[in-house]
Amino acid sequence: MAKMTPHFDTAALAGEGPLGLAVAAYAQGDYAKAAGLFAPLAAQGDVHAQVFLAVMHHNGDGVERDHDQSAEWFLAAARGGDAGAQYQYAVKLSVGQGVAAKFTEAAKWFRAAAEQGDMEAQAELGAIYRTGRGVEPDVDEAVKWYEKAAAQGHAWVQHALGHIHETGDGVAIDDVEAVKWYRLAADQGIAEAQKDLGTMYLDGRGVAQDYAEAAQWYGKAVAQGEIKALGGLAYLYLSGLGVAQDYVEAARLYQEAAEYDFADCQLNLGIMYLNGTGVPQDDVTAHMWLNLASSGETSAREDYQEQAAECRDFVAARMTPAQIAEAEQRARDWEDD
Repeated sequence: MAKMTPHFDTAALAGEGPLGLAVAAYAQGDYAKAAGLFAPLAAQGDVHAQVFLAVMHHNGDGVERDHDQSAEWFLAAARGGDAGAQYQYAVKLSVGQGVAAKFTEAAKWFRAAAEQGDMEAQAELGAIYRTGRGVEPDVDEAVKWYEKAAAQGHAWVQHALGHIHETGDGVAIDDVEAVKWYRLAADQGIAEAQKDLGTMYLDGRGVAQDYAEAAQWYGKAVAQGEIKALGGLAYLYLSGLGVAQDYVEAARLYQEAAEYDFADCQLNLGIMYLNGTGVPQDDVTAHMWLNLASSGETSAREDYQEQAAECRDFVAARMTPAQIAEAEQRARDWEDD
């Protein structure tokens, strides 16, 4: 379980006075002393002390780990108007930690925190309205709260907004708006946003078509392990668009993507083996990948299964029965791994 930390500036609160001494003890790692000092303050309604005790009971710092107590202290601080506590109590209501799961009640507390400007609460409230968990689904409300969180720099929400505008998920399709949000998320290092931005540059949607930019963003995404960017980058190397044409690198990237069962990449890899492009010409290996592609999932927008089956049958026509049997067995072995 991840260790929770108070959302206050601990250094700013440490000092003289009962609360300052309690915070100082907490900052020094003397949790038992801190808990003893926080307890009477929390009982008197001090929101800071209530939040510290909630966190300490959540972690088991100086006190017994007790999620019921943690939830109670977060609720007390939430009722006292603390936005961070409202958010944390809503999270506990969402997952049923220390309190019975109540999605409608969670939505109420997320809203209370969101209206005070809590970025994480705004993000959660947007997701709640998008999915209808505890509220009636409302795309306009979802976008409103997403935009508030995104404006504060919430990276995954920025990516979500890009996807919403690109696909027209409850809003009018707007590629320019999608690119804006994808770029903000991509600049913060969100690999999937980097991949999506690369695709927008590749297709020239919402931005002038620029293969070099596409290659740059796909490369950033691949470097972070975003497997769905492999096919796009491989295509650029295969075609020599935005990068120097490099069949070997294209084949390497398609090979890596094919291992994740992306039909479009398996198809292209199979064709490369069929023609001996960037790899040794090999009908058996070509048949294996084309056969797998004929029933695999695609990482691109189109389905490639029918095309893969046609290419598989084409290469099969020049193979011996023994070669076909070998290729089919290799495909079965690959699926079983």
